[in-house]
Amino acid sequence: TSDGQTLGSFCVLDSRPHTLTGPQLAALTALGKITERVLQAEQLAGKLQLALAALSAAHLAEQESQERFRIAFDHASTGMSLVADDGRFVRVNQVFAELLGYSVDELIGHSFRFVTMPGDQDADVAAVRELVAGGTRSSLREKRYRHRDGTVIPAMVNSSLVQPAPGAAWNLLSTIESVAERRAAEEQLLELHSAVDGIVSIDDQDRVIAWNLGAERLTGYPASLVTGV
Repeated sequence: TSDGQTLGSFCVLDSRPHTLTGPQLAALTALGKITERVLQAEQLAGKLQLALAALSAAHLAEQESQERFRIAFDHASTGMSLVADDGRFVRVNQVFAELLGYSVDELIGHSFRFVTMPGDQDADVAAVRELVAGGTRSSLREKRYRHRDGTVIPAMVNSSLVQPAPGAAWNLLSTIESVAERRAAEEQLLELHSAVDGIVSIDDQDRVIAWNLGAERLTGYPASLVTGV
């Protein structure tokens, strides 16, 4: 080549030795140039094939990774959401959508504020800012969601930042677990223990399994002496 790189050999054979004329030399020179371009094209094609193979392998690995993520996300037993850096839902699973009374498609594109109680929105923003700043790797917090029918849904939310590189656009990946049933049980337990009248629960083997403060006041016996008896 013109820069001294060896691409291959060009050879012309004849049955008899003779001196080449000017036009013949010019023709051989032109043929050599053509051969050079062909060899350069073949070399470039080889490099492109290797690059394409590497790119295809990387793309395939990315596709496989994305497929594994999709399966894990969509079929998780807890609610899952993926929020873009502008606060919009870009992906949610069926569990999360059903928790709030919506379909998956109805939530996609909406801001997280659409389903977050106003009093908890600032806490969400603060948690994300701390994640972006690198102050923590994940954020575990309790927040209140707003159901489609207006019901407040308390939930534990564990969030982490998905960011290819510092300064790049990020997504917030969160798992959401409703604690509504736990809260209801806690309220019932509190009511049981603070009732004025005595409340006693006995199981099918006639054992006392609950003995509230009212029962203690009425009978004079503390729960520690009667439960399990």
